[in-house]
Amino acid sequence: MGRDGQRTKLTREQLYTQVWAEPMTKVAQRYALSDRGLAKICQRMGVPIPGRGYWAKVQSGHVPLQPKLPKIKAGQDAKVVLDRRGFVLEEKETLQEVAGLIESEMHPENQIVVADELTDPHPLVVKTAKSLRGARLNDYGIARPRLKGCLDIRVGKASIERAARIMDALIKALDARGIELVRRREILIQRIEQEQGRVDALAKQTKAWQEAQELRAFVQAVRSAAYYPRRTITVGRDIDEWCAWALEQANRIDPTVSSPPSVLDHKKEYFLLR
Repeated sequence: MGRDGQRTKLTREQLYTQVWAEPMTKVAQRYALSDRGLAKICQRMGVPIPGRGYWAKVQSGHVPLQPKLPKIKAGQDAKVVLDRRGFVLEEKETLQEVAGLIESEMHPENQIVVADELTDPHPLVVKTAKSLRGARLNDYGIARPRLKGCLDIRVGKASIERAARIMDALIKALDARGIELVRRREILIQRIEQEQGRVDALAKQTKAWQEAQELRAFVQAVRSAAYYPRRTITVGRDIDEWCAWALEQANRIDPTVSSPPSVLDHKKEYFLLR
């Protein structure tokens, strides 16, 4: 952790160590953050945090299993820089940079001018305009490119040439500013993949939670069963001991509670060493 009086730099490893050493509220106060603000930073950096009830269990003498810090994933930050008021400086500096770019674009010399005639058009504009000219109109008289890899334009037949001139001026202006053109279709695909990943993870968590609930209900049913059927299920073990063990297995499945330690935690490690 680095400090220069005005800012503090925290790596993922440092942040992980701190949030598992002290309650989130205490760590957050140290950096002028709210506990919710700190939790958001941890989520963005892929740093796991203690669940509800964790510190109460620690105080009672039972230390729940602490998850390992996962490897950093694409898009996650390896460090965060905070100023003394708790602002994330990367975000603050990005906003300042955007504000500077907007101010620069307001200058008359940087104005984007659409030519009266299409001269030496960008290849993407040529391909899009050609596809639009051969496209069928929808019920509202609007055409859209049929070919893949075209600009995502919807326009009336009478406005195709004008739309081509506008897009050509915009693309050339972006090239002049060193801004890479990312098509809407590519952004949409990326968002679909990200959202599908979140939905799949949610479905998996829901299924695990349901399995945990069913297991807890089964434990209750075993407690209520007659002596001999219950003894068969518990394989002769003490009922209280068996129920405590079974409920621990339910907690291991349930994504909403801290998982208790188990010898099964070393299963992957064992099989990798074989």
